[in-house]
Amino acid sequence: MSITAKIQGLNEVVDVSDWKRDEATGEAFPEGSREKALYVAPSKKKYNFIIPLHHYLFKLSFSRYPEQFWGEIIAYKIGILVGVEVPPTFVAINKNENKTGALIEWFLGYPFTRSEVKASGALYMQLLIKDYDIAKGKQHNFQAIRRLFEALKFGQHKWDINWVEHWTKVLAFDTLIGNTDRHQDNWGIIWKYENKRLAPSRVTPIFDNGTSMGHEILENHFTDFDKEERIRKYISRGSHHMKWDLQESQKLSQVEFLQRLIVEYPEMKSVIAGLMKFDTTRLENDIMELTKFKVPCPLSYKRAKFIVKLLAFRQKNILSIFGN
Repeated sequence: MSITAKIQGLNEVVDVSDWKRDEATGEAFPEGSREKALYVAPSKKKYNFIIPLHHYLFKLSFSRYPEQFWGEIIAYKIGILVGVEVPPTFVAINKNENKTGALIEWFLGYPFTRSEVKASGALYMQLLIKDYDIAKGKQHNFQAIRRLFEALKFGQHKWDINWVEHWTKVLAFDTLIGNTDRHQDNWGIIWKYENKRLAPSRVTPIFDNGTSMGHEILENHFTDFDKEERIRKYISRGSHHMKWDLQESQKLSQVEFLQRLIVEYPEMKSVIAGLMKFDTTRLENDIMELTKFKVPCPLSYKRAKFIVKLLAFRQKNILSIFGN
């Protein structure tokens, strides 16, 4: 399926009312606190951008933040714009339940990848860190990730991957959208059976992006952000889920984390800057188009404008630091 078909899908609502629900649990789809359901697309093709008989995650919002799911859809649009892999995500409804959510294409189980399996970051953290607290993930740290990927690249698997560039893009993308939830279950490595043995194949796309874009700011507080200093203060409080290393007690801010990263990998500064040099007019147009969807829980014009404001500020801030 072409990327063009999937982009066109961003202008059409998918009704999952008559889709088969898959009651699978565990690693079939990521755990989390927001309500979600796994569906199998019908065999009869109704939408050009939906893969027949493939799995899709229908993801809703916290009840307190009903528009939160729109962040998943916007993140996919941004991923296309900046050139990072985010799972194709579409606007969906379940008419029988009067629910609106994000329909996320699952990144396993494609016809040409049946032999693939996913191992989440939680598994690796448990292997690398003694007494790892999988419930809270407070020991989640970048140095453990580095040890893992270095072992896969230079150990017996000889995995040809530029893992530093991959993680730079993930962390820069999260900094742009303000995602603070890249915990140990929100990344992983996909393995494939090759020559009767498992071998690392690819890293998971950047999935689970809804804890971002000011989703927790209620509409009656949007005017608080009319002043630049208020936005700057808000953004400066954002941090990545992981710490830099196991010894540090405090998390770095998202920008500080990137700064620490380029001290060790100075060549990544151009990668960060490259991701941020996107067309802001197109970004705004893409986001504002979503306000036109006639669904039970629409994206309000005010929230769309608020999201645009935050993204534009973050882009400008990141470029001011890493764009020189």
